[in-house]
Amino acid sequence: MASQVVYPQNRVSLGPVQVVQADIPLLSTPVAISISIYSSAAQLSQKLTLSSSLTWTLEPMSDPIWKDRRVAVIGCGSSGTQVVPELRPYVKHLDNYVRGRTWISQPFALGFLQKYPDWETRNHIFTDEEKRMFREQPEVYKEMLMQLEDFNHSVHSATHVGTKMENFLRSTYESKMREKLTSRPDIAETLIPDFPLICRRMTFGVGYLESLCADNVTFVPNPITRVTPDGIETSDGTLRRCDIIITATGFDTTFQISGPNSGVATGSLIMTIEAQSDYVVSCIENLQRQLIKYMVPKKKSVDDFQAYLDSYFPKTVWARKCRTWYKAGKEDGKVTALWPGSSLHQYQALQQPRFEDYDYKFLYGEGDPAKVNCLYWL
Repeated sequence: MASQVVYPQNRVSLGPVQVVQADIPLLSTPVAISISIYSSAAQLSQKLTLSSSLTWTLEPMSDPIWKDRRVAVIGCGSSGTQVVPELRPYVKHLDNYVRGRTWISQPFALGFLQKYPDWETRNHIFTDEEKRMFREQPEVYKEMLMQLEDFNHSVHSATHVGTKMENFLRSTYESKMREKLTSRPDIAETLIPDFPLICRRMTFGVGYLESLCADNVTFVPNPITRVTPDGIETSDGTLRRCDIIITATGFDTTFQISGPNSGVATGSLIMTIEAQSDYVVSCIENLQRQLIKYMVPKKKSVDDFQAYLDSYFPKTVWARKCRTWYKAGKEDGKVTALWPGSSLHQYQALQQPRFEDYDYKFLYGEGDPAKVNCLYWL
């Protein structure tokens, strides 16, 4: 009878995968498992190591040991599209296992970045001279931040199906992807999504598509059926040998501040987290000022917010069929991760807490409301 292997915390399931017993010391019988993200590399066998992009514990890329390794990278999301181009130049061969489709986007602030000599890296490193200028001329720094904000907020209309922005960006990104995959049209047909932009989290993937066309990379769209001591077998019966399996299948999306329906897909996440923090502080100040023991949202307020969500999201790209953590990893269903609007909309909505939307339990003043002074907290 198959048993269940449970790895440490922060695991992201890829679905049932059979591990075949051979010289795997930890397993005495074949077991059904889910390949997961966990805290350190695991030795599946004398030949095969399982690691994660989340908590890297393997040797640095500068170590010459990598040049003789065959590596399997599972995933093509935000993690996978970064891991593949970083690893490819250093390894003997790399297999990228991809079970879905993804949009590889251009940076939203491309026009802003192009004024820097290293703009093609999409990650400009400010020089000491530039940092000095920002300190001495804060107005220049503020202007740069405003430009970046404008770029980021300008694409929100692309979250609504059929808008000019959505149609333009989709056409542009598809054209760019096909251009970079000119030598591998088969990959383009498999990888380019049939769902709208931003339905899943956008991935820049600098160098990812170019890496898929390299001689030492194999793009594998077939589902994984089992992991053996020597490598990975897919649904077509092919066993691809490898030395290391790297799961680049996601990350912990739990926040201390951001909760259900408070994340953003466009605009500034930092700005919304700051707004949420200010909102929480306002609530705490209200608790302290009025000697309130606790406050809870009224059922009607929660129901009204859910009704607003149910009326908003069907008009957006997220109503289309695509597997995304915005919908708890499902292709269809309620959007549970995102705010129903732009990041600027959330910022404005949270500026003044609606304390009338809450029920309160006070520390004092219990008893007949008619006999309790409503200003007792003074």
